[in-house]
Amino acid sequence: MPADLVVVFLLSLLPVSESRGSVIYGLAQGLDPLQVIAVSIVGNSIPAIVLPRVLDYVEKAAVRFGLGALYLKYIERVRRRGRKYVEKWGYIGVTLFVAVPLPTSGVYSGALLAHVLGLRRIEPALVSGAVIAALLVYALYSVLQGP
Repeated sequence: MPADLVVVFLLSLLPVSESRGSVIYGLAQGLDPLQVIAVSIVGNSIPAIVLPRVLDYVEKAAVRFGLGALYLKYIERVRRRGRKYVEKWGYIGVTLFVAVPLPTSGVYSGALLAHVLGLRRIEPALVSGAVIAALLVYALYSVLQGP
């Protein structure tokens, strides 16, 4: 695997970039769009599958290590931004929340939102949102690049 695709994969794992940043990076490097999208989706799907299983432990660790106030502040911001999606559309709302290519609305925030609102078996909604987000970023990038 070329080094730039490894970077695409690693960026897709990070909460600050997820597939939004990894797709832009890969396309800007001139990589094959299908490879970039596939690698970004695979990478962003890993936290979508892992996070719902570990968020209880993350909460306990945050409190134990004195990060409870910061964690609660982040939770409240996610709840405030995402609750309307979930109340209106349920699991599809989580998918839409994750899919919107804006800061703080990706897989990490979607998993936390679902956790806080008590949704279970959320992985398909998170992965679907990650797929849509990667495709939307690709489409936006392509339109902005022009012919």
